[in-house]
Amino acid sequence: MTLEELYKKTKAWMFEKPSSTYYNDYILPICNKILAETYEENNMCRMFYGKLPFVDGVEKHQIPKDADMTKYELDYEDEYLLDVIPKGIDANFLMYDDVSKMDIYRVEYNNARVLHQKVVSKEKVDSLTAKAKEAWYAA
Repeated sequence: MTLEELYKKTKAWMFEKPSSTYYNDYILPICNKILAETYEENNMCRMFYGKLPFVDGVEKHQIPKDADMTKYELDYEDEYLLDVIPKGIDANFLMYDDVSKMDIYRVEYNNARVLHQKVVSKEKVDSLTAKAKEAWYAA
């Protein structure tokens, strides 16, 4: 999913027009905040599906300031891109605009985080993390 697709999704959930530019100045820092908050949860989700976790740190998965929204691909799992992250962004967008809607999205965001948490055995975590570190250091 591109950053632009994610942004359109968040605006639609707030009943903002796709052409609205009201939140343009805030999408990047708020999205990066939510990506950082959900980094470890997303890693657990990756490992649950047998994928290697990210071992390069949260900073490497932050969106650069000069990113082209139409082309920048977010590398988180679908559960997070389609449900968790948009709700977290919406809650932050509405913080000063509509507190009652903000509360609804904050609850939905936290519920989605819990809903999509995965349980992975320590052995599997250790094994996949070791493989990911080997691959990362080899690159």
